[in-house]
Amino acid sequence: MVGLLGALGLPALAQDTTGPALTAYTITPGTVDVTTGAQQAVVELTITDDSSGVASISCSFFDSALGVEADLNWSPTFPFGLERISGDGLSGVYRGTVTVPALNPAEVWDSAILIVDGAGNGSAYDTILG
Repeated sequence: MVGLLGALGLPALAQDTTGPALTAYTITPGTVDVTTGAQQAVVELTITDDSSGVASISCSFFDSALGVEADLNWSPTFPFGLERISGDGLSGVYRGTVTVPALNPAEVWDSAILIVDGAGNGSAYDTILG
């Protein structure tokens, strides 16, 4: 296709080969006390993409010792747990609420985030939460 465009004197189409970037990540509050009941924390992700825009986000929180997991997901057609609160697919802020189960022992939780853009480029992030 690029050859045909060049033969017609048209500029070549730019290829999107770079995955989205997670530029900010916050959880509020930073710690929760679940000795008397389940607690919620608000997760906020700021994500940018240079060309095709964010197509999907998967954000998982887990305690590997207990096998406990909570998931937040987003896509334009199926937002589940996350919503885009500002911006667009090239630069947006996404927010969701995660529930930490009651009586969960004081553990360090991990989070894994996978972001995919419209061209299929993915970026993965792992974070240890204390």
